[in-house]
Amino acid sequence: MRVLIIDDHPVFREGVRALLETQDDIEVVGVLGQGINAVEEIRNSDAEVVLLDVGLPDVPGQELCRQLHEALPHVRVLMLTANDTDETIRASLAAGADGYVLKTEDPMRLINHIWAVASGETVLAGPVAQKVVRQLLDSPPVAEHRSVDDLLVALTDRERQVFFLAAEGRRNSDIAQHLILSEETIKTHLRNIYSKLGIGNKAELRLFAAQAKLAPPLSS
Repeated sequence: MRVLIIDDHPVFREGVRALLETQDDIEVVGVLGQGINAVEEIRNSDAEVVLLDVGLPDVPGQELCRQLHEALPHVRVLMLTANDTDETIRASLAAGADGYVLKTEDPMRLINHIWAVASGETVLAGPVAQKVVRQLLDSPPVAEHRSVDDLLVALTDRERQVFFLAAEGRRNSDIAQHLILSEETIKTHLRNIYSKLGIGNKAELRLFAAQAKLAPPLSS
């Protein structure tokens, strides 16, 4: 797996690089201290996963995440930051982040989270998951006066199947195996679902499903 790190704190980013380089199956293809020209750097490095801090000195992390999501949709973005405010977490997920992990995470768990994101999972680790659940509980239910059919009427039968499996947190490969389809077909169905429901990625899909009481609340 090819990973690129973007963080403006030299000691931290070099520490993460050193950690990842202990793994035979992870290659660190770049380490950046700012967001300028990052999209092009990531494109040239052929990175598969980007570890991205929220508090960059030149470009807000969420904005860079949005740029990456639009320009390189195949690249997975894991926010790795010390910022755990509700607003920042929500904005990051809305920008297309595939996961949100705090810098206080255990090193080996961090490696597991990176692999999970790379394989198509959504990762909300520890306190972040708790905050997201609280946000859901504090928000008015999406489906308070609407049925499941009202919410998902725009989806085809196959897209509904993909929607509910993705809402469970399943990997694309698992969904493909369950429905006897290719992963590329699953990705196409997910893109159609995102477009029809006005959401950006699998993290938002799971938030949507949990808030609409179409799936259990998120956990770590």
